[in-house]
Amino acid sequence: MKRFIAIALFLVLPAIAVAEDHLPAPDHHQQPSDPAWLAEVVQLHGHLGPSVIAGARMGMIGLDAVGAKGYFDVEVTCEGPLAQPPQSCFLDGIQAATGATTGKRTLNWVQAEKLAVRLKNTQTGKAAQLLPTPALLGLLASFKPEAKAGTGHGPSQQDHEHLEKIARKIAAMSVSEVAIVTLGGEAAKETRESQAIHTGTEDYKLGPDSMRHEDVPKGSVTKSEWHSKVFPGTVRDYWVYVPAQYDGKKPACVMVFQDGQAYVDENGDFRVPVVFDNLIHKGEMPVTIGIFINPGHQGKDSPKSPWQSNNRSFEYDTLSDQYARFLLVEILPEVGKQYKLTEDPECRAICGISSGGICAFTVAWQRPDAFRKVLSHVGSFANIRGGHVYPTLIRSTPNKPIRVFLQDGSNDLDNQYGNWWLANQEMAAALKFKQYDYTFVGGSGKHGGKHGGAILPDSLRWLWRGSEPKPNLK
Repeated sequence: MKRFIAIALFLVLPAIAVAEDHLPAPDHHQQPSDPAWLAEVVQLHGHLGPSVIAGARMGMIGLDAVGAKGYFDVEVTCEGPLAQPPQSCFLDGIQAATGATTGKRTLNWVQAEKLAVRLKNTQTGKAAQLLPTPALLGLLASFKPEAKAGTGHGPSQQDHEHLEKIARKIAAMSVSEVAIVTLGGEAAKETRESQAIHTGTEDYKLGPDSMRHEDVPKGSVTKSEWHSKVFPGTVRDYWVYVPAQYDGKKPACVMVFQDGQAYVDENGDFRVPVVFDNLIHKGEMPVTIGIFINPGHQGKDSPKSPWQSNNRSFEYDTLSDQYARFLLVEILPEVGKQYKLTEDPECRAICGISSGGICAFTVAWQRPDAFRKVLSHVGSFANIRGGHVYPTLIRSTPNKPIRVFLQDGSNDLDNQYGNWWLANQEMAAALKFKQYDYTFVGGSGKHGGKHGGAILPDSLRWLWRGSEPKPNLK
């Protein structure tokens, strides 16, 4: 009997040795342009899909942000709807990129509604939080494969080509297109008991879509002055941006910006003309004419700064339709004398920062027949002139056909008028409750344009998705 066992082992062991010479072959249509790391991720996961590549990209970005080498000097906590494929494939990407694993107790995940990744360098204590950009979320949601028969998960054979195409798009995205990175000592703290967004140090940087490129046609910007009748006695500067692609043959989309000087400045936080040039050139937003309007000022002496215009708060913080009428009766007709502007409300957007942010929402709220896209940066949804009532109004009013992008930071203002960070979260909660088409991107910034400027390209991609103007009826 012993001899039989010995002979059996003699015959089996070589077979075992041969089996250990290779790992299972992944289901992957490799291309010459694939980066080396992509093949390693696929080897771990088994196939090439958007979620695993998204996890790998965020893992690599996070590892770089905290200065870790990976495997034994990093701890990672992921939040999100990661209980089952394809979303749970994200965790394999994180593991492949960082070397953090459940076996080492360095990779943890928490079931949550929204995706977030927190990393900590265990040697230095440096930590970071990563939030997916709207552009990344859009790609992840752009295709839902059918499950393989008999497995309950994974893509069917006919879906592979489409899924791999999306995965490669994610692999090729720039860092700023993939993740919003916040650095701070508490960013990688365990989140099983708390789902609060981290309050940390502001560290937002502009990406390539906010930079000039030689091969991208440059639009024109002209400056004018306006004396208003809707706001009697006021004077203001305004600028009009016209993209190089505008030919006057069909109506262009329109986007209005309050505090225009902050958004039109090519050396400022937002650099809208540069971003517009790049996104329109790439076909990631429609041909859009930008109108940048400063707040009105009464009196002969101009203020030292447009932010100090004495009619700013009245125009921006008041919850009436007066500012909307100012745009529709005065500004758009004036600009329309020279350029063909769309009358399609789906292709009219409005944006602002601080009081200009609540003003943007008020315009769309009061006149959804004219404006249906809102971008608010650190919006003042506080009790300056009654703006704190908006969350209640949203919950109690029949839905309006508007799309809303909110941005704010956890170090925003906290004063006698309210807490800006809490107010923006209340707005987001109300919009969610009423199932609006909205998104809220929270960070750790203060009351300013650093965060909003860094994510502006992604904000515009999200806001303008699926938009092309219809012919004017007149």
